[in-house]
Amino acid sequence: MGSKRRFASIIAGLFFFFLFLPFSQFLAYADCEVVDRANGGLIILCTGTDTDGVIGGKRDDRITVEMGAVIDIEDEAVGLSPQNAEATGIDAGKGDDEITNFGTIGVSAEAIADSGTISVGVEGNFEGEASSRAGSAAIGIEGGKGDDEVVSTGTITVGATATAAGGSITVGNGDNTDFFVEKLNPDNPDQYLTEEGYRNFEIVNETLKIKGKDGVREETLKVKISRHGPVISDIMTGMPQNCTMMWPGLLGHDGTLEGLLGCNRARNFGEFRKALSVVRGGSVHIGYADINGNIGYQYTSTLPIRKSGQNPVPRPGDRGEYDWTGYLPFEDHPYALNPDTGYVASFNQMPERGIDYGTAYFLFERPYRFEEMVRSKEKFSPEDVRKMQTDVGSNLAKRWAPHILRVCGSTEGLSQYAASLRNWDCAITLDSPQATLFNSFFTHLMTNTLENKVGKKVMDEMYADLHVSIPAQWLIRSMDDNNHWTWDDPSTPNLKETRDDMILKSLRDAVSELTGRLGKDQRGWAWGKVHTMTIKHPMGGILPFLNLSPIPYPGDDFTINAGWWDRQKPYDMTSGAAIRIVVDMSNLGTMTLMSPPGQSGHYLSPYYSDLVDLWAKGEQIPAHYTDAESLKQLLVLQPSGVR
Repeated sequence: MGSKRRFASIIAGLFFFFLFLPFSQFLAYADCEVVDRANGGLIILCTGTDTDGVIGGKRDDRITVEMGAVIDIEDEAVGLSPQNAEATGIDAGKGDDEITNFGTIGVSAEAIADSGTISVGVEGNFEGEASSRAGSAAIGIEGGKGDDEVVSTGTITVGATATAAGGSITVGNGDNTDFFVEKLNPDNPDQYLTEEGYRNFEIVNETLKIKGKDGVREETLKVKISRHGPVISDIMTGMPQNCTMMWPGLLGHDGTLEGLLGCNRARNFGEFRKALSVVRGGSVHIGYADINGNIGYQYTSTLPIRKSGQNPVPRPGDRGEYDWTGYLPFEDHPYALNPDTGYVASFNQMPERGIDYGTAYFLFERPYRFEEMVRSKEKFSPEDVRKMQTDVGSNLAKRWAPHILRVCGSTEGLSQYAASLRNWDCAITLDSPQATLFNSFFTHLMTNTLENKVGKKVMDEMYADLHVSIPAQWLIRSMDDNNHWTWDDPSTPNLKETRDDMILKSLRDAVSELTGRLGKDQRGWAWGKVHTMTIKHPMGGILPFLNLSPIPYPGDDFTINAGWWDRQKPYDMTSGAAIRIVVDMSNLGTMTLMSPPGQSGHYLSPYYSDLVDLWAKGEQIPAHYTDAESLKQLLVLQPSGVR
């Protein structure tokens, strides 16, 4: 085995509750060599499938690998792992070992704008006495001196060292937050009732400086904090009066920074887990892989132990009957190291069943597409891997296109549009009019079917952010039953609508929308014509020249190369991949990465937006991990006194 290229791959993504930037998920794939089941196993970490979904079962024996890997697809983490890591006999640091790592952070246009059109990740090489790591640093998280004796501009959230790759992060959905309604003292609104009588709120007066037309004015925000946490009802709509929020991240030292820095320095799985044991507030799955062929993951959160079980709605806070009595020990949180199945899987759901955890809110179609690709061949080159990373095949379209053809194929006024889907490959490419037609159809299908039951306000909320998978899953679960109650419109009591009725209505609505907007000739409906990403500067509203021009981008909400778009402003893209990295540990000089739109926030700099076109095309640039000192332009940051 010594002559064969070996690899381990890791991905990462980050979305910490109330953390600096709304990061959401890194992505990584591996340059794989497939061997037989005796030497390896397949790992697929999937987002948003139910626990008994695609990730539950064994994989085809032909789809196996020699070494460990973890892969994250935007929200999802996918990995390839060894069946028996000890059998590989690989020592850390050998020249023929390879660890392939490339990740993406899905980030909204607003999040990019929040950093002033600076990339959410700072690309670079970070050297210190304790570790040497290449990857992307999270802007806004200050790195400390520690024992590295170097201050970095940020904490590395995705990357690799010479021995291990850690920090593969996907958003968890653990229930670690409760809401309590406090009962105030009618004679003193700064007191609240407990089982021992009235107690004073802790009062914090925050001074806010607000800039207006007449200059800067100061306003004082009075924050009242009970034993359960701050009163949030004045700033969060829809919450009961005098409602407080209890979340571990607000109840003492959070530990997030230490945990991430510890992951950067971890040399083995034990050190990796130890580093994460100090993190309190987040709710994330963090994957692990090293060049010894080990793979694993750790679910990191602080899950409360409740007196009365679950608290799905705001509870009365005056008697203490719904309070917390402690926290689930870290050792009891789900984790895995080289599981017998040969894989661990998390696309934001637990790889194994866990308490206080939900799985219904994530984009589940992409892992199905990845599994389809992984089964398509036995060996994957680096170029194959890059194609997988930027794949825009839609598993969702494959589900629904046959139904559209069957229902609408002979309907006057719709047959020609339905027929265009007959030979469509279900890829959401820039030149595809079918991609535009399908996205319009499916949005109308969700609206037509569900808005009459839940109301427009709820539908608008589900279309916001990444929650569009919720109505999508509802429809998929009843798509094989033409007479399921889901399809019936309660506003027409004398009629019972069916699935086929909704399909017919939704395609008719889609054609009406698109012909009105783009004309009757379907050749003018190309996805790239309507689906564009505009990266805006924080001051772009008054200085529009600071904004970047709209750029066509492939993919949609349900493709691996995701391009989430705004249902309120069809089809403006709001979120997509923001960091991609590929690392070959046997040849670090070949490392590539991408973080748009540029590495400078200065408008006149040639590096302000020079990466955005490459990013949209799915390309990457050299990281110069081994030859950075030979570059003509070199920026070195070091603390004072260090030479």
